[in-house]
Amino acid sequence: MRAVAVVLVLLLDLVLAADPPKLTALHPAGIAIGAEAIVDAMGSSTWPVKAWCSSPAVKIEPLPEKGKLKIKATPDASPGPILIRLYNEAGASDARIFVLGSAPELLEVPKNDRPEDAHAVASLPVTINGILEKRGDVDFFRVSLKRGQTLHARLEAYSLRTEIDPYLHLIAPDGRELALASDAHNLDPVLVATVPANGAYLIQLSAIAHKATAEVAFAGAADRVYRLSLQTTPIPHVLPKSDSVEGPAPQTIKAPHRLQGTVAKAGEKDRYRVEAAAGSKLRVRVEARTLHLPMDPVLRIYKAEGALLRETDDSNAKPDPFFDVTVEAAGFFEAEVRDRFRRPEMTYQLVIEPIVPAYKATATPDALVLTAGKTAELTLNLSREDGHSAALELLFSDLPAGITWKAEAIPAKTGPFKVTLSAPPTAPAFSGPIHLSLKEPGPAPAKPIVRTWQTEESRGDYLINETADFWLTVIAVPVPPSPAPAPPAVPTP
Repeated sequence: MRAVAVVLVLLLDLVLAADPPKLTALHPAGIAIGAEAIVDAMGSSTWPVKAWCSSPAVKIEPLPEKGKLKIKATPDASPGPILIRLYNEAGASDARIFVLGSAPELLEVPKNDRPEDAHAVASLPVTINGILEKRGDVDFFRVSLKRGQTLHARLEAYSLRTEIDPYLHLIAPDGRELALASDAHNLDPVLVATVPANGAYLIQLSAIAHKATAEVAFAGAADRVYRLSLQTTPIPHVLPKSDSVEGPAPQTIKAPHRLQGTVAKAGEKDRYRVEAAAGSKLRVRVEARTLHLPMDPVLRIYKAEGALLRETDDSNAKPDPFFDVTVEAAGFFEAEVRDRFRRPEMTYQLVIEPIVPAYKATATPDALVLTAGKTAELTLNLSREDGHSAALELLFSDLPAGITWKAEAIPAKTGPFKVTLSAPPTAPAFSGPIHLSLKEPGPAPAKPIVRTWQTEESRGDYLINETADFWLTVIAVPVPPSPAPAPPAVPTP
């Protein structure tokens, strides 16, 4: 029996000593719908692995070669970002962003870090997947354009959670810089420029480090991946449906309302009269960066008689402003919208809505490891807003059989609380997503609890900011064999 116990301890030690895979980036960081590609899974020394994807239309096959995945997107897949995670019996990696594109996709040609070695792009539209692979790296691309054509270039790097702050330059055939683009709705640039003559134009891509450092050098590393989309037509941008669009001034709108407007000229100020009932408590906000638009809006609220009530630029450390208004008397107050930098052709949406109590919960970490016979802890962070005070019930779904949980009291106000998961000694191995939610009493649907990648240091949205797919790994403990039956007693003569 002692020998059996020693073997079991050694087996358990081997299981617990295994490393879960890591995943810092995927290259290419996307493929076209209906296409297949061999993708580098960067950051993990653990192999073989299994792979999970948030889209059922994407099939992933880990290959025998370390760090290689075969990824295929079916023709009926929807365009946009998805999440991919690697896992094994010891745990799971962070989930990384992968994009399904609707345009042709290319890989960056290596050693394109000088103008004379620029990657020649044969046709547009196209999306190029590349890497700023070392410190000081600069990538060049050459495109042929005709006089009067407008180049639309969009870079996704920070949006993929790549830790760089990138720039795009457009350089004319004679070497003059025609345009420079840096931040748009986040740290990623969007460049739009009309060219003055026929010729071969250079696009220069470089980046500094994010988070910012004192080092004066272009940033790069093996996992600094990006996607560069180039086309000569405007890049489509889908906005929420509005109740109306901006009309001739003076324009009156009745709360609640969502209006789409545009600051058409440099320095223009759009002003709206808002009709609301006396005693209404309303939130007036401008959405621009939230909608991935480049405008940096400034909001002013005026009383009916014309006195300025409030001017606000950023709210809650975000560039989109809002202000809460209590309507003193039936009638009008006024909202004014302008761009902080006085730029023309800046689109926004003005939203006027009742203030409704709300809540949201996030959790860390999003990947738990639970050994049979032991416990694992998850910290939930509850945020209650605008006077929310209703009781909340915590719900789990997709937990494997036998796994139980116990939670601390859900706070009556904003704050953290802990949840402990327990596995019986005989729990079988498990690896897969689980889901948590909170629910108010009554018919209102439950709200998923999410893991968010947005922090105080984030500089705008990622392509995916959060996930409701938490990963649970249950490590089974080997069961000792039953002891052999004792030999029958020998009769005493």
